[in-house]
Amino acid sequence: MVKLVLSNPQGNKKTLELKVKQSINIKPGDVAVFNDASDTPSGLIKVNDDLVLIFEDGRTIVIENFFLESASSDAATPAVEIQNQVYRPPDFDTSPQIFYSESPFLGELLSSKEGLTTAELVTDDKDELLVFSRQPISINENTINDILTINQPVQTVPVRQIFAGTDHIFLSEDQTVFFNIFSNDYSPYGGLTVVNVDDNALDGILLTQPNGNFTYTPDPIDQSLAHGEIKLQQINYTASDSQGNLLYGTVRFTISGENDQPSSTDDTAVTSEDVSIIISPLSNDSDPDASDTLEIISINSLGLVGDVVLNPDSTVTYNSNGQFDYLESSETAIESFTYIAQDSSGESTSSTIFITIIGSEDPLIATDDTATTDEDSPVSISVLNNDQDADDGFSLTSVSPPPLGSVSINGTTIDYDPSGVFDALDVGETVIETFTYTITNDDGTTAVATVTMTVTGVEDPLVAANDTATTNEDTLVTIPVLANDQDLDDGFSLSGVTAPALGSVSINGNSIDYDPSGAFDFLDVGDTAIETFTYTVTNDDGTTNIATVSVTVTGVEDPLI
Repeated sequence: MVKLVLSNPQGNKKTLELKVKQSINIKPGDVAVFNDASDTPSGLIKVNDDLVLIFEDGRTIVIENFFLESASSDAATPAVEIQNQVYRPPDFDTSPQIFYSESPFLGELLSSKEGLTTAELVTDDKDELLVFSRQPISINENTINDILTINQPVQTVPVRQIFAGTDHIFLSEDQTVFFNIFSNDYSPYGGLTVVNVDDNALDGILLTQPNGNFTYTPDPIDQSLAHGEIKLQQINYTASDSQGNLLYGTVRFTISGENDQPSSTDDTAVTSEDVSIIISPLSNDSDPDASDTLEIISINSLGLVGDVVLNPDSTVTYNSNGQFDYLESSETAIESFTYIAQDSSGESTSSTIFITIIGSEDPLIATDDTATTDEDSPVSISVLNNDQDADDGFSLTSVSPPPLGSVSINGTTIDYDPSGVFDALDVGETVIETFTYTITNDDGTTAVATVTMTVTGVEDPLVAANDTATTNEDTLVTIPVLANDQDLDDGFSLSGVTAPALGSVSINGNSIDYDPSGAFDFLDVGDTAIETFTYTVTNDDGTTNIATVSVTVTGVEDPLI
């Protein structure tokens, strides 16, 4: 006799006595209804006769000595659904933890208004086979809607039956589990021993013992599982009891991924002092979780001489920006900076990038120069200021002469002198002349540049120079007084003359005619007298200047009259 004892929170108990009278194959999902003459359409439901379950396909099963009272006032023909077990993992915060057997069972499904919450299965019939689920069960009825849930694990009572239940093992990718495969296996003869384990399809390490104590460690490849991802694994085993009976069971592993920290490796790169470089730091970084992606979220360029830019694709562009042009050919310098990479689950790692900058031969560059001066002023030109050789020193070694002015080397500068050759320029007028110079570096390399000089005219003075002339006391003399006068900018002419003390003067074009006019007849032969006068010249701008003419008059023999 098998009894199902039901109790409510108030301690009230009811007992259901069950006995299989007729063998029948009941499958999960079959539906049966109560069929008893004492069922009443309303009020108290009282069944104390044999219970007949009638299935949809016409099969019947009779359960003797059924007894149940319910205070329900609803009319009903209670329905019973035969259910299979649904596995509930032990980490779903259920208490107590509930495991199951996959064997079919006869579900004794009842309903009541009395709030039945616990059940205990008791049997004293060793000839009876009853496999009862340890899974909580619920009732489906037509109109009686109370749900009876068995919250306590109910013992499975097998009699002379051998079976192996499927084990479900839940673990993380980093976890090693210890379990016994016989925890849900049974043989009335005892002495279960592992005979064979088929783990050919299993990843990871499985350690087995004949007594059913197994240890399983996931394969390192399972580190590729990301958080929330799972991997299913399975082994099959064969066991025997003390009588040599064989049991065939299965262990199913559900491996859940965890978020693993990515790893990064320092990077190196090499570039020339004049060449920017794109670096892919993530190329040697990794994340154990295969579905996670890495990206660089920041770089620390503190102390960096060159420039670094983080690109949208997590590459990095480095540019020395001419800061290492001082390096000789094949000389090196090293820069470094750090970066932080983060995966799509928020874990991060950091590494350092080391960049070796190699010096290259920089050209000697002589850059053209310009300078200005006026027609009368020498100028010193610092031609080396815009010339360069990043690797070597250099100096001014030669200069070519210009067409008109003159040049000379003065240390690191060139002195240019117009040398008066541009005095013909009017005020503000300009003329350009050029010359070249050569620089030579420490390696003997030379470079040539051109200097362009702009010479500007300035106002030149009108100059009237004093003149001298000689004549005898009786002879007129023409004096070209303008011959030694000058105005480099403008034309000029004789505009006035002052009378001498004795002789007489008159303007004759660009000359002055001086006539002693008999005023020196008193002179004896060979005697001389000097008299002076001034004249005025005027240029095109109206500027004037005065000069003096000194005339030496020599006496001659006067006739006796």
